[in-house]
Amino acid sequence: MRYFPNLLSILYKTKLKEVHLIAMAMGLVLCTIVLGFLNDHLNTSHRAHLYLLQKANQELSYAHVWLDEFINTTGYSASQNNPTILNLDKAKQDLQEVLLYNQNRTLIKLLNKKQHSQLIALKQQLSKLKMSADICINTYIEEGVVPNIYDNHDREFSVLKTNINNAYNAIKIKLNGNINFIRSLQYLLLGILLIHIVLTVLVIKNIRIRLKERETRLEKTQNIAKLGFYTYNFNTKKWTVSKIILELLGYPKEGDIYKSWLAIVHPDDKKMVLDAFRQVKKPLDLIYRICVDADNSLRWIRHVSNPFKKNTKNTNPMVFGTIQDITEKRQLEHDFLHAFINAQEQEKQRFGEDLHDSISQVLSAESMYIDLLIKFDKKEDSKISEFLYKVRELNLNAINDARNIAHGLMSKQLKEKGLLNAIQQICTDYNHSKNIKFLFEQKGLDETMFSKETKINIFRICQEITTNTVRHSGATKATINMKKTHDDRLVLVIKDNGVGIDLEKLKSEKKGTGLKNIERRVKLLNGKLSLETKPEKGISYTITVPLT
Repeated sequence: MRYFPNLLSILYKTKLKEVHLIAMAMGLVLCTIVLGFLNDHLNTSHRAHLYLLQKANQELSYAHVWLDEFINTTGYSASQNNPTILNLDKAKQDLQEVLLYNQNRTLIKLLNKKQHSQLIALKQQLSKLKMSADICINTYIEEGVVPNIYDNHDREFSVLKTNINNAYNAIKIKLNGNINFIRSLQYLLLGILLIHIVLTVLVIKNIRIRLKERETRLEKTQNIAKLGFYTYNFNTKKWTVSKIILELLGYPKEGDIYKSWLAIVHPDDKKMVLDAFRQVKKPLDLIYRICVDADNSLRWIRHVSNPFKKNTKNTNPMVFGTIQDITEKRQLEHDFLHAFINAQEQEKQRFGEDLHDSISQVLSAESMYIDLLIKFDKKEDSKISEFLYKVRELNLNAINDARNIAHGLMSKQLKEKGLLNAIQQICTDYNHSKNIKFLFEQKGLDETMFSKETKINIFRICQEITTNTVRHSGATKATINMKKTHDDRLVLVIKDNGVGIDLEKLKSEKKGTGLKNIERRVKLLNGKLSLETKPEKGISYTITVPLT
């Protein structure tokens, strides 16, 4: 018994499935049944033919009796039938039937080679005895005397009966041995089957316990990760949905799952989700918002799905998908972006103040001394004065550039004039200093509509895009358009007629830091960025952010 737990441990660690264990049990049952049929065959047909030897011995005894009666009883006439020869024929026929049976194709033969040869010899002895008995009877009928061969008939009959009896006993021992061996094998298989059934039950029970434990761990993991899964069969129209998704949907009926799903999607994302669902037989990776609970609280989810074929003939196509609540993740990303951009703003503010307080003042003092030199040297040397005028002009340009950079870094215009005027000032400054015409248009907007965070980020986005336009686009004209939509959203569109950009090349070369900054700020405002561009066709930025 001490080996029993070890055997269980080995079976538990195997990769056998329940179906394999059951198949093994069925195989053992089948083998036991086959052995049962074989045992029945030996007990019926084999044993029935074995008893023919007993019958042959009995027929031989009858023939002996009838021969003695015929010779020793007076009053027997020649016309009376004597059954001696008939009984001898029957005995010979019984032996022949046993020999013929042994020629049949059976798994276990009734006779081995030695016994087969022995029965043939007995059959030949029986033929000789029949001839002697026939001669004896005919001589006695014709001549009325008993022939000399009759003197040996008792010994011949006895020897033949003894030989037949010995053959019978030997074959019976062999047959019983075969039957006992098969019966022992049956009992052994039944014992193995019983043990196998017990082990199978224990293993299946263990497999199911482990499966339950895994399901429990998986469910806990899904709850921690806020991850739900579903499957949908396109042929049967059946859903398999995890508990987390059912909770989100409010435990709808199976036929209402699709409708319940769409019902909780945020109105602004519904078109995007519907378009994705129409292509559900393609891989899907989508982030959108849903409104749940009684207060319609907003949650962000990531929806990933992938179609697969249940069989190679594609007769049962299905889609498998996961839904993950990423609200906390989005909030963490938002907090990080907010902290990151605040740090940027503070650093720009500090750097702008330093630039304004140090370099600008130094340049201003330098400009003052240049003015003094111009007055001093004006009468002495006109050439020197000309050079000093040139230096002063460059110096004033440097002062203006430093002041503009400092103001841009410090967002002074934004603080003093508001978002709309600050953007207008960006256009004005560039129109005065650069060979590009900026046009700013806005409709239905005022400063009270913008939060502080929206103002700063929209202003920085406009700065980033206009700077890129001036430096890289080669454009001669650019427009900035802002408007408010009926659903309280701000739409910012910035276009130019420049050379455009190759987005694929930009991504492959891992450049575009400015574009990444724009994307971060748009994401911080829970907005969307759309970019349309082609080489030599200009570029158009469309940014949509909520105002509430």
